[in-house]
Amino acid sequence: MKFLVIFGFLFAVGSHAKANEFIPLMKRKPRELIDHPYKALPNRTAQRLAKAELLIGESEYDLALDKLNRLEKYLKKRHFELAQVYRVKGFLYAQQERYHKAAKYFKKFIDLDVSPKIPTLAVLLSYGQIQGSLKNYKQAIIALQDYISNSDTPRPEVHVMYAQTLALVKLYPNALATLKKAISLSEVAREPWYQLQVALHYELKHKKSAAKTLLTMINLFPDKKKYWKQLSGIFMELGEHRFALAVLELAHKRKQLTQENEINQLVSLYLFLDMPYKAAILLSQSLQNKMLTRTEQNYLKLADSFIAAQELDKALPALKQAALLGGNGNIFLRQGLIYIEKEMWQDAANSIQAALSKGGLDEPGFAYLYLGVAHLKLDNLQEARNHFKKAAGFKKSKPQAKQWLSYMDEQESQMKMARH
Repeated sequence: MKFLVIFGFLFAVGSHAKANEFIPLMKRKPRELIDHPYKALPNRTAQRLAKAELLIGESEYDLALDKLNRLEKYLKKRHFELAQVYRVKGFLYAQQERYHKAAKYFKKFIDLDVSPKIPTLAVLLSYGQIQGSLKNYKQAIIALQDYISNSDTPRPEVHVMYAQTLALVKLYPNALATLKKAISLSEVAREPWYQLQVALHYELKHKKSAAKTLLTMINLFPDKKKYWKQLSGIFMELGEHRFALAVLELAHKRKQLTQENEINQLVSLYLFLDMPYKAAILLSQSLQNKMLTRTEQNYLKLADSFIAAQELDKALPALKQAALLGGNGNIFLRQGLIYIEKEMWQDAANSIQAALSKGGLDEPGFAYLYLGVAHLKLDNLQEARNHFKKAAGFKKSKPQAKQWLSYMDEQESQMKMARH
């Protein structure tokens, strides 16, 4: 029936209730229901109730309510018959989503306490659900406690409903214990139950327990990417970075990491754990298959990863791509520095000259300095001297530029002496 709505989880709905108000309810002794004997309704009452229920089934609510109101006035103090009218009126109002009135008539039925146990339990459960949906959590807790205590085999779903209600009033330890009981009673626990269990563990700062539950969840629901990400995130919070990496790696192998930020998260973990080559391979593959946008920043990250992995030859193409997409000469300068590292002097000179032509350098003085070194190695002595002089015009590169100029002067003096 549409009024039987299990109200949302504590994190979906939220609650301003203070847990302290509800703690005494955890020590409350549930009411013991009396299993009153079944009674046959008089024919006239039975026929009228049956007609009202038929009208409810046909959504003829006004006609049904009119018949029930007249029957209620007629019965007055005939409590057993009157209780059945209250029960049907409660269901009618619930069908109309007039929950305050539904709760009112269900409570009247319960308070009369004249019906057999089984129908009383059914009404008690509906009353608890409705009070929960109305955020009357105290009444909901009491009703659910009474239902669970008096039912021979309460379904796991009822324990979950009770756990949700306790969670909504921030009685997290009690909610968790109840939820665990529900899961243990169920042959196949439902996904939302595990979601609530993780949330409760997290609220109680039981992060290791939350991780354990999420491990269960990725086994039960392996295609749900969010659980892989949540598990990796909790391992990160616990400082278990290698476990976090293992989870994300497995998710990636299952083709679950489909968003750019997810790929970057795995890249970041590789770099954090000093695995730059794995980061570079992932970046390269992701750029190639367009899982990552081909931007200057992504190619620079690829280059940095290859450089950190001492794979300079592989870093150069990434820098070239970044340079094509970039807005200043810094990338060309980085290329030039790699060429200097590899002692490829002409390529170094070309790249650094391109950097200076492109402009926007953070430290142009050092660009002139490195260009001077490249030309010196190429025996372009005048070119080298000119660039060292330009480098000497910048404060940060001035000391090294002067050293190189002194070195060149000394070399030239020695050559002159050797000729004489």
